[in-house]
Amino acid sequence: MKHLTTLLTMAITFTGLGQCLDGETELTFHLYDSYGDGWDYYGNEIYLLVEAAYNTSMPAIEVGRHFDHGPEMIEAYCVPSTECLQLELAGYEDLYDNEISFEVYRDGVLVFHLGVGCPACVGNYPIEYNPTNPYSYINFDGSCADHGCTDAEACNYDETATIDDGSCEFTSCAGCTLEGACNYDPEATIDDGSCIFGGPGATLFMYDTFGDGWNANTLTIGDEEFCFPDAFGDCTTTDVWDIYSNEVSFNLCLDLTQCLNVVYNGNGLYQAENSWAIVDADGVTIASGGAESGVVGDCGQGCTDPTACNYDPDATIDDGSCAVNDDCGVCGGTGIPDDECDCDGNVLDALGECGGTCEADDNNNGVCDAIEVPGCLDINNPLYNPNANVDDGSCLIGGCTFVQACNYDPLAEFQELGSCDFESCAGCSDEMACNYDPTALYNDGSCTYDNFPYDCDGICDDVDDDGVCDELEIPGCIDATACNYNDAATDDAGNCVYADEYYDCDGNCLNDADGDGVCDELEVEEGCTDDDACNYDSTAIIDDGSCLSLDECGVCGGDNSSCSGCTHENATNYDSTAIFEDGSCLYNQDAFEATCGPGTIWDVETQSCLIANPSDTNFDGCVSMTDLLDLLSVFGTCNETPWTCGNPLEYQGYDYETVLIGEQCWFAENLRAESYRDGDTISGNLSNDDWSTTLQGAVTFYNNAPSPLLEYGRLYNGYATQDPRGLCPQGWQIPSDDDWTVMTNLFGGLDSAGLAMKSLFGWSNDGGGNNSSGFDALPGGSRYNDGVFNGTTYDGYWWSSTLVESTAWFRQLEYDKSEVIRQPSGLNYGFSVRCIRDSE
Repeated sequence: MKHLTTLLTMAITFTGLGQCLDGETELTFHLYDSYGDGWDYYGNEIYLLVEAAYNTSMPAIEVGRHFDHGPEMIEAYCVPSTECLQLELAGYEDLYDNEISFEVYRDGVLVFHLGVGCPACVGNYPIEYNPTNPYSYINFDGSCADHGCTDAEACNYDETATIDDGSCEFTSCAGCTLEGACNYDPEATIDDGSCIFGGPGATLFMYDTFGDGWNANTLTIGDEEFCFPDAFGDCTTTDVWDIYSNEVSFNLCLDLTQCLNVVYNGNGLYQAENSWAIVDADGVTIASGGAESGVVGDCGQGCTDPTACNYDPDATIDDGSCAVNDDCGVCGGTGIPDDECDCDGNVLDALGECGGTCEADDNNNGVCDAIEVPGCLDINNPLYNPNANVDDGSCLIGGCTFVQACNYDPLAEFQELGSCDFESCAGCSDEMACNYDPTALYNDGSCTYDNFPYDCDGICDDVDDDGVCDELEIPGCIDATACNYNDAATDDAGNCVYADEYYDCDGNCLNDADGDGVCDELEVEEGCTDDDACNYDSTAIIDDGSCLSLDECGVCGGDNSSCSGCTHENATNYDSTAIFEDGSCLYNQDAFEATCGPGTIWDVETQSCLIANPSDTNFDGCVSMTDLLDLLSVFGTCNETPWTCGNPLEYQGYDYETVLIGEQCWFAENLRAESYRDGDTISGNLSNDDWSTTLQGAVTFYNNAPSPLLEYGRLYNGYATQDPRGLCPQGWQIPSDDDWTVMTNLFGGLDSAGLAMKSLFGWSNDGGGNNSSGFDALPGGSRYNDGVFNGTTYDGYWWSSTLVESTAWFRQLEYDKSEVIRQPSGLNYGFSVRCIRDSE
């Protein structure tokens, strides 16, 4: 908030509107805030401070001191028109000054307004503070116009003022007013006695050995600072090397009758190149120096240290004569001589006293020989000599003369008061006591005795070392779980009695939910107790031999008959739904015999055409040389066993396990290929950013760590599964959405097929399945479309080849569920891949 002060004509009586007395004028203040929250900002109050301009006894008033809410506030005061008052906008500065404004009315007539927002403030400016003129005089009736400086000699003399307000000042216009002086000031109206005559009486020379100026170093003489500029006229640069000049000079206006300081200001660089000299009008060097300060003028020499005893306040140059007072108070003195003991010339006497009169102390007893008086010096001794000052050994021997005392002294010649001791030899004199003192002469009643069964050391007999004295032991049952537990017993008597299992000590069942008197633990529940069986009964206690397992058809306890039948397509009773051949196939024998070629006959047992004569290689009915040559041409050839589903399949250097599920032949483990079927490499090792933005096929493995790769295979994005170069071997493909559905339907559909598909191990929290399908699903996790890996050991994801607009169907298994999740995913996700053999 800006600071404003103005002078008004007003008074100090707060009143309601229209209540002023005769001779008073009503002054009304209308305060406004355009924001509507008053002038009190967070405890920083803004208000109008009204004070008497010249009458210091008049108390100040504060207008709107608590204007802390709302857009407007009105206060009125009754004022005597003869008083000149000062109006000041006080409080916190620079805060929301564009929000506040105010109007001042005198007897209902607007006399002053300020700010933006008040009704009368049209065209006005926001409240501002002019620091050079904090007071603005607004004259209502002329009462403030006659105050000012009335002294015609003052710099601020006001010829219109009739009342002096104490504001006169005499310094701003003072200076040298004599034109003949070298420091003449034409603006000065008051001569301050500073004029200097006879100048310019000296010249300042500034030197630089390199010639590039003083590099921001300067010289100050009196109140004037001098610089040596560089080649470009700049005194502040420090790094311009252009050669300009080795010297520069200035005419000086100096009062050489005084001693002036020449101050070297080493604020720049290369001070070693700088030096200076001051030459008087006769060409004589009167002061000089290198990169250092000095003095010029009438400078006396002497001691310039104010702490020295010979300090010379008139000296300007220290001549090294400064001194200090010695021990005797002599300025620059040498102190007390070595052969004397004080400043008065005294010496030590025979007793070491400075200025003493003792001439001898031959026996070194500290008493001057001339005044020695031998005798007993002990004031408490019967032979005490008050005049003696040297002990001659004549004192009697003092001590305790009472034979009953502990410290009786038979050599004592007199009884010393309070010297006898009757306590140190007192104690327990009873030999049976624990604290018996054989040295005690007197029994003081302090004897202590043992406490049976403990001895004086607090130790008792404890044969079994159980911490209980043998005399205090109590035998009994010490097991708190026993029915006859004795909490006072200290030794186990081996007599504990316990309740029967499942019963309490009163013979009651601990658990009898049906209240039939038979404990729940003894209730007999028979059933299958094998948790691997398909009819496992978790409530059964006794196995009754009824456990069953799933047959190959997925039937609990089945014999495979539900999915068995004729699996030969050329049989007349071919069953396309059968998984197992049961030998029931029937054939049209005549039809098959007709189809057998030359040299072959129909075999009823095998239901196929067999070679009639294996040696007849050309089937002409005769074994001839031609047949022998045919045999020799293939001699040594070995036919490999035909590959069948269930055998390992080698692909790109890795043997994949396969499994026949229904009529589908699946990989029994996740794909781990790094290239397409044609050998082209799949993009790998993508950063998170590249993974999330690529539109090409990409491969990775979980966290790029070798362990997940070995166990779970690799993860592929959806673009790789859609690439026409193919991920799977020749004759194999990525399963379609329908292929997945066919398999899951064999095991109860999406709601339960996960149990049959999941492997027995490898899932977190024992979340594996029974793998009855042989699919052996492992939780290889995934890579999100932002590149982050997630879910290994908890979730498994597998692509299908079926697109849904810009997504593709996939299957998901979770560690804590037996269901199979089917949903679409964007192609920037990374999932596992299984291959399925092409349908024939």
